[in-house]
Amino acid sequence: RQQAARAYLRRQFVYCMRGLEDHVATFHMHENTTVTATFQSCDIGVQNFGVSELSTVLGIQPAAILRTGDVISFTVNDFAAATDSRVDS
Repeated sequence: RQQAARAYLRRQFVYCMRGLEDHVATFHMHENTTVTATFQSCDIGVQNFGVSELSTVLGIQPAAILRTGDVISFTVNDFAAATDSRVDS
């Protein structure tokens, strides 16, 4: 039972991450830093987020990796649309 529950939760998490792909996100980071970027992916251990068009005070980087340890939270404008529009059952 517990294994089935873990498998279900992991599948839902993966669907959520896939749904966020190509959506603009605002990342709230330590040191009162806020950046925006287009979410692309996360690694299997969720240690890093891959993003594109990272907008910082220093300019725009075409691609970057954000360490999840540096991220306090992130938001997308329309989370429901992001997770519903691309999830295949």
